[in-house]
Amino acid sequence: MNLIEHPRLYRLLGSMADLTPDLWPQVEQDVWAMFEQTKAVLVTDMSHFSKVTKKHGIIYYLGMIKRMQDIIAMAVTKHNGTLIKFLADNSFSIFNTVDDALYCIIEINKKMKIDNLKTPEIWDIELCTGIDFGKILNINDQDLFGDAVNLASKLGEDTAEPWDVLLTQRAFSMLSQHQYTFTQLQVMQSDVSIDTYKLANE
Repeated sequence: MNLIEHPRLYRLLGSMADLTPDLWPQVEQDVWAMFEQTKAVLVTDMSHFSKVTKKHGIIYYLGMIKRMQDIIAMAVTKHNGTLIKFLADNSFSIFNTVDDALYCIIEINKKMKIDNLKTPEIWDIELCTGIDFGKILNINDQDLFGDAVNLASKLGEDTAEPWDVLLTQRAFSMLSQHQYTFTQLQVMQSDVSIDTYKLANE
């Protein structure tokens, strides 16, 4: 996101350098008032980036990214979500409920596995996923910030193994029904222990 594309936010953040620290909370309050939402955040990451690009090259990997983006974009829309952005081989989406986010990634993984059967094994795409729920800053459906975004990213990018779907404790607690099987885990990220729930692989 280019901050200059959002004039009011750009001015607010720029003003902080000219304000005394006791006035910073007012800027923070103004920014949250403009962009605050409470959402389920879903972050996916394609595994084996370095391995695949080293062996086959970046253009080859871009072809895989295109396939991933097509499947994710269609599923997010179907499950009442908002696709915020693709960043390299990552995707960032938000949903009103954790249930919608979970159903979405379950469908994405199923469709991705079916799609993998249509091509040689070297084209296989394997996703790693993190889901959290909480207060975020949604900058005009173009970028996301907040603790829920950070934790979903940590789980999806740094913790999950291929095909893992990991939920934080607060995301898990927001599920309206537990029709799926989960395993409770504790993972360490940046010296912080995170209670995590792993969806049983379909």
